Amino acid sequence: MENPLTITINSNLTLTASFEKVEEPSTVANYLGTKCKEVSYTSIPDANYAEGDYSYYTYGWQSDGTDQNSCVNSYQGVSTEGIDLVKAVLSDAKDKLGQIVPVNTWIFHSQLSNIETICSDYKPFTDDFSCFDLGVIAAATVTQYVLHNGGEFKLSEHFWRDEEQNGNGYKVAYHEYFHIHQNSHKFYFEETQNFGINMSQFSKVDQNKGVNLVGPVWLEEGGAEFTGVWYSSLKEWVDYKEIWTGYLDEARSVISDAASRGDIVSLRDYETRYTIEEVESSQNPTGTPREFAYAYSAGGLAHIYLIKTGKTNLDNVVSNYYLNIAELERDHVGEGYKYAFEKYFGMPIDDFYVEFDEFMLKSREEQISILELN
Repeated sequence: MENPLTITINSNLTLTASFEKVEEPSTVANYLGTKCKEVSYTSIPDANYAEGDYSYYTYGWQSDGTDQNSCVNSYQGVSTEGIDLVKAVLSDAKDKLGQIVPVNTWIFHSQLSNIETICSDYKPFTDDFSCFDLGVIAAATVTQYVLHNGGEFKLSEHFWRDEEQNGNGYKVAYHEYFHIHQNSHKFYFEETQNFGINMSQFSKVDQNKGVNLVGPVWLEEGGAEFTGVWYSSLKEWVDYKEIWTGYLDEARSVISDAASRGDIVSLRDYETRYTIEEVESSQNPTGTPREFAYAYSAGGLAHIYLIKTGKTNLDNVVSNYYLNIAELERDHVGEGYKYAFEKYFGMPIDDFYVEFDEFMLKSREEQISILELN
């Protein structure tokens, strides 16, 4: 469509010209490229288009192939061993799971690294330009506020410095990579190969204390723990059966300890951070907090249970559920995870809670047999 424009050159001469309408600039126009310690975008770019409550983006790193880059930023005190460990996990995880966003990794020593140097590099990647305290940290995510620069992954030397941890550092790093895998796909639409953000729904999830778009906390954390152990065990970095037998004992301890006070444990209690805070604090109706980390131990065991009882398979657990979560959430706002669970895990999630809670009350010997940990 052409728009006429009248131009007055002087008081005696007027020209009329027409110009083609210029489309709004795409997100690629503001793209700076991807390099370690340097952002792809200095601010959230404009959306390519909007439909309903969704704003859709195509990022520059999708075009130049750097969506599959994993940047490793290391600081004072970090050993070559630590750098090699992280790089090995990033490489293997990308090969096994794929990668659709850049991964900006920050590894440091909790006592020896310089916090000012780290913060100077890290702040441009955050949504509020804050930093983080040095300490025992293992964390990774992709949020609606930082998606334009990819995912972020933070890891301290604590997880690989102790040789007696028997490869725990590899498992922890794999766990964190999986969080980026999970959370990047909650934005990504496979057919159109772009990212969509429904800010209205993100606000509702937080305000209503609802379930994250990826799914319940136990599924998000348990899925990351299951995947981290599984793929690390294939590389012989960890012992799969030893770890899950230990987690089974931890989960059984949570249940027996809670039962001693009349507190009945259900996996449903671990759907959101708010419900977890309630049962793991003095807000617990018994007045006594539950033992910690059932979302991790039982959450991971739930994934094994789904596979070993024939309700699903490995591909659905580590990949297919997440590949379609964005589409199912768009079609069923606020409940996409329920549809994904039934589609890929073989039964409604409410029915699964009943069945898995019953499983967790079985004898240890029977549980080990069903999970094939013997």
